[in-house]
This record gives sequence, structure tokens and C-alpha cells, in this order.
Amino acid sequence: MVIADAQLAQMRAQVAARLPQTAEIQRIERVSDGAGGWEEQPVTLATVPARLDPLSKQVMSDVIAGQEATVVRYQLTVPWYAPLEANCQVVIDGRAYQVVQLDADHGWRVSRRAIVSEVR
Repeated sequence: MVIADAQLAQMRAQVAARLPQTAEIQRIERVSDGAGGWEEQPVTLATVPARLDPLSKQVMSDVIAGQEATVVRYQLTVPWYAPLEANCQVVIDGRAYQVVQLDADHGWRVSRRAIVSEVR
């Protein structure tokens, strides 16, 4: 089934109206530290409307760098045009979330969705 461009635009506008937060989509890049080494630094790819929703089983324990940590997972929804990638970091309200699963693109894309995690 094919839909008209106007109908697709209307669907995208309806989704956009339901994205109450703002997300900074970042990629972590290695940059010179000026002393012959490297450091990791976030580079902002875009700032877009977003919605962060808790998942039903949202809190898990994990061992990270030899220490027990609490990992909280959420579903992130951003506009269809957002440059969201599998290795991205997303900052919402000053908190950083790592993209752990990116939904596949599909026809009539009105949004992009991903599972993100926050380590506490």
C-alpha cells in the first residue's frame, strides 16, 4: 500500500507532537590529547525532540569494570530524521544514555526508536 506524501507528513507531525523532551545525540570520538595520546570526547550530531519511556523490566544489575552497577533501560523515540546510530550516546536532561539496540528502519518511517541504558 502506498500513502500520499501529505499523509506521511501528517503522521510524522502527530508523532512529533508527542515528543516532550529534548535529546542531544552524540558520537564519542577519539581526539588528540596534545601529549601524543588520545582521549574520548562527545561530538554532538543533532539536538532533536525526544521521548524517554521506562521499559517494564527496567532495572538490572551488571558488573562493569569489576564493580556491581545498576543498569536502567528505557525506550527512546526521536523524529524520523534523527541521526541515531548504534554507537551513539543520547543526553536528556543532563543524563547520558547509551544506545544498546536500534530498531531497524522500515517503510513509512514516522519515528526512530532505540533501547537505551543508563548506568547508575
